[in-house]
Amino acid sequence: MSYVTRCVCFGVSFEELQELAEEHGCKTIEELRDYADFGLACSMCNPYVLKMLETGETEFHWKDLIPRKPEDS
Repeated sequence: MSYVTRCVCFGVSFEELQELAEEHGCKTIEELRDYADFGLACSMCNPYVLKMLETGETEFHWKDLIPRKPEDS
């Protein structure tokens, strides 16, 4: 199974980002960007970072955050 664990463009792991968020009390992506570069090139990690900030999780199955149509449920 493939998991998303980092911002590929900037090479920073969600674990590192979570540690920074906890250390500095970051609640938003914008606040966290004051301490690390991520999500500014392709932006594909932004939904995962947002989920990380909400839940504390640092590893996601790549399908977990794909919006689903009602008929797919």
